[in-house]
Amino acid sequence: MRCRGLTIHSRGGNVATTINPQVQQAAWDAMDKIPRVLVQAVVSAEDKDFYKHPGFNPFSLVRAAVVDALSGQKRLGASTITQQV
Repeated sequence: MRCRGLTIHSRGGNVATTINPQVQQAAWDAMDKIPRVLVQAVVSAEDKDFYKHPGFNPFSLVRAAVVDALSGQKRLGASTITQQV
């Protein structure tokens, strides 16, 4: 089965964005068309300190390094939304 891409719709049913994996390009409409609650949910789930750090979270990086080193395996991640994008 072939992936045809991802289309995200606004609450009103309009297309907010379409991501097409064949051309590896995201076509974004105006940010105001994406429901604020969706933006808040993504930020809350992925990087609660998004608005507080400069693109990376030093505390989380150190915490993950210490936990991973002490456990001998990869147990924590520390990437921010900025680093993931």
